[in-house]
Amino acid sequence: MRHLLILSFLVAACAPPPAAVTPQVSAPPPVASTPLNPATLNPNTVNPNTVNPSTVNAATLNPDPLSTGSINATDIAWAQLMIPMHEGLLELLDQAPARLTNPDLAHLAAQVATTHRTELPALRRILTRAGITGANPHEGHDMPGMVTQADLTLLTPITGPTFERLFIAHLRGHLEQVTLISRAEGQSGKDPSAHTLAAAMVKSRTAQLATLDHLTSPATTN
Repeated sequence: MRHLLILSFLVAACAPPPAAVTPQVSAPPPVASTPLNPATLNPNTVNPNTVNPSTVNAATLNPDPLSTGSINATDIAWAQLMIPMHEGLLELLDQAPARLTNPDLAHLAAQVATTHRTELPALRRILTRAGITGANPHEGHDMPGMVTQADLTLLTPITGPTFERLFIAHLRGHLEQVTLISRAEGQSGKDPSAHTLAAAMVKSRTAQLATLDHLTSPATTN
């Protein structure tokens, strides 16, 4: 449950703030005299206050309108978050060979970049299987673990140890956030292939974080 709340919070955090509205109070809708089983109703197509449950064929109703085959809403939200997070970090990682002074850190950056490029097609396939097309709702959003165009612009003129310090901060924040969100996918997602990919991400990011911690520890840097 905690992981599902984390993923829901991150999705909500990217959404634009709602426009101000004047509160209005209306009478509550009439209650059906016969209790209904909400698990058999698709809220997008069925009015639970007017449907007679004795005439509804449960086999024709989708209990989760965001579910497509084996893919549920959590799988979709996870993939939609991961894609722009991967793409943003890759733009930073591609600068690492020419701008990092620590060869071990540059080697780690290359490994992380390879991992991300391998995962992106699999993430996109999840959305394709779910029938999700069009612009990604999280594209360009500023959120934990996301390297934005504004971040990249700020980093452009920076060089030397300052760039390296900021690079490490962005990389660590990204790896930590991907680990957190992918654990949430493992807890609340439904699609087996998404579960497998999320588990692989948790494993690889945990190892990459351990390497980053080792490279930046006082004993290593001194």
